Amino acid sequence: SEGDYLFTNFRVVRKPFVLKSGGVIQWDGDPYNETLRVQALYKDLKASVFPLIAEYINEGTPQSVYDEAKTRTRVDLTMTLTGSLLKPNISFDISFPDLTGEIKGYTDSKVQILKANENAMLEQVVGLLITRSFLPSTGVGTGQLTKGIDNTLSELISATLSSYLGGL
Repeated sequence: SEGDYLFTNFRVVRKPFVLKSGGVIQWDGDPYNETLRVQALYKDLKASVFPLIAEYINEGTPQSVYDEAKTRTRVDLTMTLTGSLLKPNISFDISFPDLTGEIKGYTDSKVQILKANENAMLEQVVGLLITRSFLPSTGVGTGQLTKGIDNTLSELISATLSSYLGGL
């Protein structure tokens, strides 16, 4: 029902996640055939949404909207793990609980686009985890950063989770 999860890698990357209530790890006989349904929230994340939604902001955009986009706001980065404990399916979701109005509309629209393109979403997640900021949207070649990283990130998360649970 509760817990913390510290994602670590090479003793350099240390990313705290909080497990959300309601997660399930279920065993039905075979200890290697478990079912995993867990969500974790990246703790204490704030970032400017401007790099994420810059394509929506132009010369006609009011200064107040521009300023709000440049201001760091709370970002909820949720990691969902499903399937097998040793080889989980990992997906991410991004939300902005403190945004309202026009900026909220822009970010919601951009997140829907990211959800439709797994590589683009993973690219933004990597940016948030490593630099605590969104990466500028290139429009072309989305996923350049994540070539080869997507499998590596999944493997690292899986290995870290397996190691953590193995220590229980």
